[in-house]
Amino acid sequence: MICTGESVVECAEVGSYRRCGGQGDILSGAMGIFSYWARSNAGKLDEQPYQSVAGFAACSVTRRAGAHAYESVGRSMITSSIIPQLPKAFDDVFIGK
Repeated sequence: MICTGESVVECAEVGSYRRCGGQGDILSGAMGIFSYWARSNAGKLDEQPYQSVAGFAACSVTRRAGAHAYESVGRSMITSSIIPQLPKAFDDVFIGK
């Protein structure tokens, strides 16, 4: 759940079936990038607070990348297995490939 004080948004993207240490670091990095993008485009976001848009984007991409990593290597997945999956996850979420 992404709560800004103005809105609450829930990310229902399915993630991986394994939780490993360091996934929050990936989420944090994605949040930084999407925060910059969302703030730069705040006037084009259909009246959603840019923080909600950034949080939803970061959560969606990180969860999708985790799911791809789990599909690829299974229970032996570690956080570094997620990083190569980020471009594909981004395309899935934003381009619809």
